[in-house]
Amino acid sequence: MITNNLTLVTEGLMKTQKSMRTQRLNLTHEVIEDRQLVGFTANGVSKRIMSAGTTIKFPNILFSYGLLNLSTFKNTGIFTCEREGFYLLIGSVTAGSTSDAGFDFYKNNRQTTGHIYIGESSTSTREYNSGTGSLLLELKIGDKVYIQTIQSDMNVYESLSLFTVIKIK
Repeated sequence: MITNNLTLVTEGLMKTQKSMRTQRLNLTHEVIEDRQLVGFTANGVSKRIMSAGTTIKFPNILFSYGLLNLSTFKNTGIFTCEREGFYLLIGSVTAGSTSDAGFDFYKNNRQTTGHIYIGESSTSTREYNSGTGSLLLELKIGDKVYIQTIQSDMNVYESLSLFTVIKIK
């Protein structure tokens, strides 16, 4: 009877140890996931006239870390989140327009900022200016973020424009 009780206690302790090891591994995995660095900086390669609501493309990846799939972003200018967390987005756009020029950040087809003003030409010729904006967003896996023009007839220098996305937590 003592041997049976000792066997039961030993089995119970072994199950508890296994459960504790599993919990520790799960917690370690969560900490590693939370600290996983993700980010990129990209710019465009051309200059083109865009109408209002055009997504600006940034096919030239200058630096990236921790991302598996940037091919869609390079073709569309739309970043799809692969790891949830808090992200810092920074956009800088250079454009010329004979009227107000600017851009907005979008998340899942919804505008997330007020207009970021680039500038206005005081003459009938285009004068080129740059505007920069940033914001902090919580992104879930599959969320999409991008930059769109707000004014028609904007001559956007994509090659002089940058988009940076950094997961900070």
